[in-house]
Amino acid sequence: MKAKIITFIIMTLIMISCSTFNEVHYFKDGNKSNQIPNYYKVNVYGHTFLSSSRYMSGYFDKNAINLYFNEIKQPENAKFLNFNKADSIESGNELVLLLSSNSKAISNNLGMLSKNQTVLNSIGFILQKDKYGQNQQISYLNKDLNLQKTILTVTVDSYLKKIDEKSE
Repeated sequence: MKAKIITFIIMTLIMISCSTFNEVHYFKDGNKSNQIPNYYKVNVYGHTFLSSSRYMSGYFDKNAINLYFNEIKQPENAKFLNFNKADSIESGNELVLLLSSNSKAISNNLGMLSKNQTVLNSIGFILQKDKYGQNQQISYLNKDLNLQKTILTVTVDSYLKKIDEKSE
């Protein structure tokens, strides 16, 4: 009887601490306008045994991923596939697959890094708003000066043309 109880407890612990996951992703490669695009199906699957690991996947900001994992940008020719981000719903983001005992915390940190960057960009815009306004004023003045220069050039050219016609 004791052996059956111990076997039952061990089997229960094994069953509780095991997990499997399976996920399918579809991608469309970056095609040129005159070519037929290629489509890719990526199956992700795995198993954990006697572990409290959890699998998560999601799209995160590329800069947040690089900052979090402290990686440098890979060369363009080192990519596995060059997917056309304009055809993706998650444009500008990268797919991250996590299998960790604390994957929720990692995904939360990646999300917070992305939100922090958005807040910093907003603060930077607010701080630089006056300079942006000054830049716009200078741009308008520059356009006005270019217009005046064009008018002066046309006027002088026509005046010189009239003088040249009278002298003939």
